[in-house]
Amino acid sequence: YRSDDLLYVRYDQPWHSFWRAQEFSLFWRHRELLQRPLADFGCGDGSFASALLDAVDYGIDHDPDALAVARGYNLYRDLVHSRERSIPVSDSTVQSIMSNSVMEHVSDLPSILEELHRIISPGGLLVFTVPVLKYKSDLAKYFGRRASEQINRESYHRNLLTEAQWRQELKRAGFGVDLLVAIGIHDLGQQ
Repeated sequence: YRSDDLLYVRYDQPWHSFWRAQEFSLFWRHRELLQRPLADFGCGDGSFASALLDAVDYGIDHDPDALAVARGYNLYRDLVHSRERSIPVSDSTVQSIMSNSVMEHVSDLPSILEELHRIISPGGLLVFTVPVLKYKSDLAKYFGRRASEQINRESYHRNLLTEAQWRQELKRAGFGVDLLVAIGIHDLGQQ
């Protein structure tokens, strides 16, 4: 389903569809901000971006198997295998970077943010979603502390930060933060 404000994609599990609907809708409402050349950082199998866009210049991910699946969408001009602390893309190559629910998983957030800043052109845009620290307490409130800890551990959430902490991390990496909108349990960040 697609409207001006909402994008809903059916996944094999209903919970996955509802979870992704919030993320899809955030990107869908702000898609005109994404200028090319565009990078999809943490593109995974490409299914998320393929529901939003017709073309992406760079699909970047650390998982070669996911990149192989992404190739099948014929969406990405170039698929890039990144490393834990580096992205093999030249300086100032992209105008916009989108990243959906990836930054909370990276093991070295400062290095990755510096790399994203390095590959983006001056005045470029970084748009991303992440669960914030409140996600952990919300899970505990509804499902209990143990369930919250288990879900976050199984989800490999390494960077559940507050809005203020995200601002600090982004600024430390060289980004200017003009807009950081907390919506529900997700944030949208802009350089």
